[in-house]
Amino acid sequence: MARRLIVGLLFVAACSKSDAPAEKKSADKPAETTAEKPVTPEVAPPAKVKQATNSDDLGKLPIDSDMVLGVNVAAVQASPLWKDFIAPRVMSGDVVAKLDEFKQKCGIDPLAVIKSASIGLKDTPSGKEGAIVVHGPDKAKLAACAETMKADKDAKVEITQDGDATILKPKTGGVTVAFQFISDTDAVVAIGSKANAAGLKSIIGGTGLAASNTFVEMYNRLDTEKSVWMLMNGKNPMFKPLAMAGIKPSHVYGVVDASDGINLELRMRLASQDQATQSAAMVKSQLAPAAGMLKIDKLDATADGQDLKLLMIVSKANLGPMLSAMQGLAESMGGGAMGGPQ
Repeated sequence: MARRLIVGLLFVAACSKSDAPAEKKSADKPAETTAEKPVTPEVAPPAKVKQATNSDDLGKLPIDSDMVLGVNVAAVQASPLWKDFIAPRVMSGDVVAKLDEFKQKCGIDPLAVIKSASIGLKDTPSGKEGAIVVHGPDKAKLAACAETMKADKDAKVEITQDGDATILKPKTGGVTVAFQFISDTDAVVAIGSKANAAGLKSIIGGTGLAASNTFVEMYNRLDTEKSVWMLMNGKNPMFKPLAMAGIKPSHVYGVVDASDGINLELRMRLASQDQATQSAAMVKSQLAPAAGMLKIDKLDATADGQDLKLLMIVSKANLGPMLSAMQGLAESMGGGAMGGPQ
């Protein structure tokens, strides 16, 4: 039971790092869909959203998103987790080469200019679709970059302009992306079928997730100023280890503070308060040995209404040993290497 639960936490933490738009999937193998959405489109009256720096982003994220993620890019890059553990794995030679090429052609370092982003995505038979609200890049500089890239005969992306929308279409297959600035340093990015001028207009002028009382109620429980916040459909395949342990949430949501080590607060919305109370008691009794085995400083479970609330704290000194222990645990249970669902 404890092992399955920890593996579930492992996948959530791995997913919290990033979820870049996937390449187009084969039409003969549709993406797995879920019977439930993480939000329901109730529209009257919308709950009041707390005033966080990213609260305005909610209205621009699709209401039918399967996964919603907020990333404080500047805070993540300043954390020891990024420097010592994430960057060495993510910043491969190919990634670094592409970033260097972009910097040389446009004079823009994406990792330096992007301060934060809010992401809403769903899986479809043709790949991931959704929207991203990006804060930080300079509108004038990015417009000049687009003109430079248009003139590059070797560019792998075809760039066109449709009014205020800039559309990027891969020349050899892949996912079409379009973006439009809504201020001098804020842009909305559309991925997939709405990656065009009309799609961006509907996203920017819509109410999105801000019209969902279900989503907003969960959002208001989170400290969304932290490194990462997330809300995901509980039917996502990555949560199978939780189901195997008898915990079947309708939604999984939480925050990660990576400013000094890891402080993860994860909530699982269960069918009733009684279920949450019973699950918390069951899980809590088995967490102590798991915490010791995995080098976790604190691992606790409590009930908060219908939510099973899990708290995991890992000090900076224990980050390396904890990640190694989780890697071994995932592999021993057939989970393969860390890095989230494939």
